[in-house]
Amino acid sequence: MSFVLMPLLMLTVGRMNLLVWMTRWSYDSWNIFHRWIGRLALIFAIVHTVLYIVYAHLVGRLWVNFSKLYWNCGFVALALYLVLSSFPSARFIRRMSYEVFLAGHVLSTVVCLVVLFYHTLWRYANEWLYITIIYWAIDRLSRAFKATSLLPLSGTLTDYGTVMRLDVCISKDVRIRPGQFAHLRFPEVRYMESHPFSIAASDHYDSVEGKFSVCKQGSRARDTESSPLIPSTERNECSTHKAVSFIIRPYDGMTRSLYERFEAKANVDRSIPIKVYMEGPYGHEHDLREYTSVLLLAGGVGISFTLPYLLNWSAVLSSQEHKPRLRAVWIVRSLMEVDSVLNLLDGIDGEVQESIEIWYTGHEGNLQSHAEACATPTLWTPWIPRVFFGRPHMEELIFQALPDVEIEMTSSSLGVLACGPGGMLDDCRFVVERMVLSATARIHYVEEASTT
Repeated sequence: MSFVLMPLLMLTVGRMNLLVWMTRWSYDSWNIFHRWIGRLALIFAIVHTVLYIVYAHLVGRLWVNFSKLYWNCGFVALALYLVLSSFPSARFIRRMSYEVFLAGHVLSTVVCLVVLFYHTLWRYANEWLYITIIYWAIDRLSRAFKATSLLPLSGTLTDYGTVMRLDVCISKDVRIRPGQFAHLRFPEVRYMESHPFSIAASDHYDSVEGKFSVCKQGSRARDTESSPLIPSTERNECSTHKAVSFIIRPYDGMTRSLYERFEAKANVDRSIPIKVYMEGPYGHEHDLREYTSVLLLAGGVGISFTLPYLLNWSAVLSSQEHKPRLRAVWIVRSLMEVDSVLNLLDGIDGEVQESIEIWYTGHEGNLQSHAEACATPTLWTPWIPRVFFGRPHMEELIFQALPDVEIEMTSSSLGVLACGPGGMLDDCRFVVERMVLSATARIHYVEEASTT
């Protein structure tokens, strides 16, 4: 039975996940299924091992079997099942070093497939192993086709203290939609490692309806031209391509190495050139037109998930007779995080800007002084009235976003899209779970974890 689960284990964790396309569930959701299927496979493997040990003992062949390859390979496979389901997969290992987790997981999986093949050689059919290996190979090959370019792409990196902003020039043929992400690899930092990052903005979005330019008044062009460290050839390349933006918070592992390597060169006034391999985009757009009311919640770099929907709001809903009521809340620990996306916020329509709130949880200071000291103080002007000090009450936010069924319509619904730190998402999920039981309107909750 454990063998039967092997293809499903690979299917639920692959980047080219057909189940994501079929169900439109997130990669995070299927990753949870992957973990529980793995634990179930471990239970079946333990039961299988115990029963065969008992059987071998009853027929008097227990110690004889230890001299046989297939028998010993079974124990090695069980040990690897335990390793895959425990130590390298433990939460603290993933948080401490994702690279250690990934390398240990891939290596253990390869060895496990080999010993399982020898464990069942000439005894049972290996069809399940063949299916697993074939799907893994297809997934790896498809990732090569998803690569934006075989050569590294040109990008610029800007340091904003607690976060970094990366702008990458890609082909105009690559279709970008809100809610999507891409895997990035930095050959100058760690050549073999790639990590997923939400796409915070693109020059043009291919959405469910039409296209919309997110750069207003050529703001990104001004930023690129003003950077003294960007060679003229790369500036010309960005003018003939389109740019995608990522907001990166340095934690451990690769993002920390990236920050330490370039922090001395890159700052708010100086962007530095960097080479990037980009694979993607992955993910899908959530259609917000089906809701009566929409609440976008972002914490820190979680703005990378909600910002594209704000930039694309007017284009998507231009032909909508009844537009959803919108409220967007962004919780930040540093005003520098706002600086990192100021020129992107400038691309949001004025009517949509009135629906956005920025909550600053850091030490209360002089907001006006910070805005004036910013590299682009004029871009701060419309946002100063939208900044609030403190932390918003999650239950109050969601309750106020609920549509009034009597005023709106009988089939009212609320869409809550949240992305941020684990604690914020736990609070949001807890409130939604309670309100689903008592609210008269239908509530649809979409969550994206923010770790980069």
